[in-house]
Amino acid sequence: MKQFVKNFNNLVKKTIFKVENKTNNKLKISSFNKTFNNLVKKTIFKVENKTNNKLKISSFNKTLITFIGLLFLYVFYLLIPTIYDKDWVKDNIQTKLLREFKLNLNFIEDISYRILPAPHFLIKDSNLRSNNPSSEKSIAEIRDLKIFLSQLNFFNKEKMVIKKVIINNANFSLLQNDLKELNNSTNRKFSNKEIKVNKSNLFFKDNLGEIISIIKVDKANLFFDDKKLENQFNLKGNIFAIPFTFELKIKNDLTIVKNFLFKAKSLRLDIFNSSIKKKIIPLLEIVLFIFYVLKLIQSTN
Repeated sequence: MKQFVKNFNNLVKKTIFKVENKTNNKLKISSFNKTFNNLVKKTIFKVENKTNNKLKISSFNKTLITFIGLLFLYVFYLLIPTIYDKDWVKDNIQTKLLREFKLNLNFIEDISYRILPAPHFLIKDSNLRSNNPSSEKSIAEIRDLKIFLSQLNFFNKEKMVIKKVIINNANFSLLQNDLKELNNSTNRKFSNKEIKVNKSNLFFKDNLGEIISIIKVDKANLFFDDKKLENQFNLKGNIFAIPFTFELKIKNDLTIVKNFLFKAKSLRLDIFNSSIKKKIIPLLEIVLFIFYVLKLIQSTN
């Protein structure tokens, strides 16, 4: 490029020199030649500057290129779970849901992986079974089940971690006999990873399968609060076309403390109840505790 500019400059100078030699008449075009020559020199100077700076990259462009490169690598990293074996994913999800969330998921056929709004597996048309070993009946039919994943280590699929579970458009069915099992399950520690339920229905049935009532669930969530050391269950929905909110908090320590609050603003109804139940401590634990206290006293003497 520099050589081309140099040749072009010499050619212009020779042409102007010839014109100046041939024009000695009264028209005085030398001033025109001088102006034209200066214009050409300015143009050539600009071209030379652009040629010399063509390889210079501004700091902003460097930052932009770096950002685009890192974004590409990040997206590639998020897509790694798409190469996981689907059968392995199904078995792994079922195992983790049962162990960590006490959700006995069954019938996983349509499963896909998505990165937006956050990396998750989407399971279509699955169902939940009762955790009671003597019963294999379905307690929920789920249209959409989202299993959100931690992004810490996608390179090692064996370290896949579930962050939270979201259930959308589900139909839950509970018989009267199921209520006792449900009550006992609330005494056990919930997972500290949140379970959310959105736009679902809860059918209460008698033992003959006849529907007693239907609760439309707008949104609900349950989890173990690590700070307050208590199970929490919150529900917003309506029953018989009456909007309500329900809160249940259970602290399980030496005693089981249950607090629930039911609110229906349209009825100006607030119901609060608190119950305390002492635990029955097994004899072996009492003996071990006494032994520990005696040993502690002995060491202080």
